[in-house]
Amino acid sequence: MLGFNEEIMLVQERKNIEYRILELDLSRTYNYEEFPLNRIYNELSIIDSPSAFNIILNKKGNDKIPILKNQLINITDFKISKIWIDNTADTGTAYVWLASVEE
Repeated sequence: MLGFNEEIMLVQERKNIEYRILELDLSRTYNYEEFPLNRIYNELSIIDSPSAFNIILNKKGNDKIPILKNQLINITDFKISKIWIDNTADTGTAYVWLASVEE
C-alpha cells in the first residue's frame, strides 16, 4: 500500500481524426444559410457561442437545434453531411468544431 491516494486514468488514443472549425460571424443574419461540407462528419461541438443561433443538420426541413448564448454543446455518433445556420444579427463569433473520427 502506498501512502497516498493513487488515481488510475485510462485514455484511449483517437486515431484517424480529421476536423474542421467553422467560424460564424453572428453580427450578421443567416437565413437558413448552408455551410458546404467536403465530407461526412460524426462529431459536432459548439466551442464558443457569444450569441444565440440555430443549427440545422442534414436536411433543411429538420428541426432547428437552438444554441443559447454561452452554451456549449457536443453531438457524437451522428452522421452530419450538411449544416445550415439561422439567426438574427447579434454580436460575436461562434466556433463550430466538426470531426470525422475513425477508431
